[in-house]
Amino acid sequence: MVKTITLFLFFICYVGHAQNWMSHNDALATGSYNIHTYVGGVFYAMGAEGLIHSTDGGATWSEPKPITGAPAGRAEIIQGAHDRVYVKYALTDAGNPGYLYYYTTDNGATWVNDSEGLFSYFGMDVPGRANFAFSVLSDNYIVLHNYFTDKSYYKQVGEEGWKELFAYDFNSLQDFTFIGNTWFAAIPTWAGRLRKSTDFGETWSTVGYSGLPDGEIQILASNHEGKLFIYFNGVNEVYMSEDEGETWVATNAGPAIAEAGGNLIANMTASGDDLYLALGPIETEDITTNYIESHTTVPSYTVGDPSGLYEAWLAPAIVEFYVVNDKVYASYFELFSAEGGGNHLGMENLKIDSKISVYPNPTTDYLTIQSRYSDTWKIYDLRGKLVSQGTLEAAIPVQINIEGLSAGTYILMTASTTQKIIKL
Repeated sequence: MVKTITLFLFFICYVGHAQNWMSHNDALATGSYNIHTYVGGVFYAMGAEGLIHSTDGGATWSEPKPITGAPAGRAEIIQGAHDRVYVKYALTDAGNPGYLYYYTTDNGATWVNDSEGLFSYFGMDVPGRANFAFSVLSDNYIVLHNYFTDKSYYKQVGEEGWKELFAYDFNSLQDFTFIGNTWFAAIPTWAGRLRKSTDFGETWSTVGYSGLPDGEIQILASNHEGKLFIYFNGVNEVYMSEDEGETWVATNAGPAIAEAGGNLIANMTASGDDLYLALGPIETEDITTNYIESHTTVPSYTVGDPSGLYEAWLAPAIVEFYVVNDKVYASYFELFSAEGGGNHLGMENLKIDSKISVYPNPTTDYLTIQSRYSDTWKIYDLRGKLVSQGTLEAAIPVQINIEGLSAGTYILMTASTTQKIIKL
């Protein structure tokens, strides 16, 4: 006997992981530490007392290490970069404006002022330099860039001085990322707006951008494993490329952005199939910054749950995310963590059970499933949407009519198997 099931298409949202954010503030050393970074398996936090670090995921923290010899000022940004932690240090003396850039390679025991040669608004004879953003690239390279100064600099860890970076016929650069040893730079103009380099910044070429809308790129991100992401605030949409920027498709982030409050995306974090997009804050009575997330091979967004994150009537901040193994961390005034990763339908998670037969595969119309044991089965598309489900009786084949499905790849799940099926 063979059971036959005709597949009537229905779409049930495959619900992502609900966050339960836990603060690590109680574990911090005495003081206020509200800027964070992560590099080399270590979390760092910076406050008025100095730099502290944690090697156990925020459970315990070191004593603070101040930036010795620094003039009056405050740390505004810290950035993990290969074997070092950089600090963008804002000078607060009115007679000595600008920024200095320090780094440490020994958790704050010693510091190096790495500002020499960087552009200054006020002339090179004053210590303070321009306000640069950090980007960390492959092969131990670091980039400092500023949209407004028309100046960008880069160096490889171990080099003494900064070199000026020219990715276009002018040097005002919006953002950087990389895949392998191919670097990508976003240019704040429509012409030539995405550039790439395969020789560590020495030469650059224009990347094709078929499928992208008109306008300036606001955020450029990558999972460093083959996927590029671009956010355009003009259309409030995220686009994805899997061919190093030659072609792009919209990921349909707009509905989730609207559901989360409709504000513009402020940053993106991509790791594997995990994608976190933090919305810029809206000053209302509920000050919590919202975010959306996706955990599927083809992005399918849900609104994140910010419950447990810091809430107060303060100048709003923007959430920064770090995906570390099976957890996601959020820097939002304090450092928080939650079980991360959501529900993955990536091909790397496939597991085959010899006790279950699935055939023919590929198929154009019918798929047969047979198990030695009673079980349940579900079929998902690569966006994580459930398209069919049913039960298996021991040793009785179940024939599923999938003629109504679009051609493509789907994921079959039972209690003991997760495998790819192909509809031709």
